[in-house]
Amino acid sequence: MFNPWLETTRQGINIYLTLLSGRAACTDGQRIWLDARLTRIEATCSLTHELLHIHAGHACTQNSAVEAKIREGVARALIPLPAILERAQSQEHPATIAEDFNVTLAVLADRMTTLTRHERAQLRAATLPHVTA
Repeated sequence: MFNPWLETTRQGINIYLTLLSGRAACTDGQRIWLDARLTRIEATCSLTHELLHIHAGHACTQNSAVEAKIREGVARALIPLPAILERAQSQEHPATIAEDFNVTLAVLADRMTTLTRHERAQLRAATLPHVTA
């Protein structure tokens, strides 16, 4: 599983905790600022988001299409398909599943709405009752 905290350490990216107004995190392309009021899970998701901006060479606010791609990348990095397939038949509330994946509900929703056709087929197969002869 992707760990943005280890990744930023490995890459020597400095993280600053501060009070941000109107946003959870931001980057200048080299450093990352996280709002100090974020929960551990929110901070992990926000850190991943900003780290992907850095990897993409972004140093300022991006348009909505770019942000959507970054959100998809965050969801894919933090929720691999095997984890989704493992929970395919779960009747648990999405908030419980998100917590178990250590992501926000928004990241879980992003992952589920950006499943590829192939991933959707795998998920359908995983949720069908298995018939034994």
